[in-house]
Amino acid sequence: MDIFISAYACRDEVREGKPAPDLFLLACERLGLEPKECLAVGDSLLDVKMGNAGGAGLTVGVLTGASTVEDLNGHADIILKRVSEVRPA
Repeated sequence: MDIFISAYACRDEVREGKPAPDLFLLACERLGLEPKECLAVGDSLLDVKMGNAGGAGLTVGVLTGASTVEDLNGHADIILKRVSEVRPA
């Protein structure tokens, strides 16, 4: 997973948890990138809502968590069956 994850943030490092954008924005800051330059990938609707609230360039919902296609439709830009379908640029 190290080839996919360049930065991350933990709940105890921010004021507000998901779906607030704080975690996503901290990860973007650590990367030195604007949110619109980043991809937000998550396996729950809260993850996708966090990316949207943070202004992610693209949000990806992955169907390996509790959320269903129906949950993610209209929120995620892309919905994938598994995280292994995400490919580095």
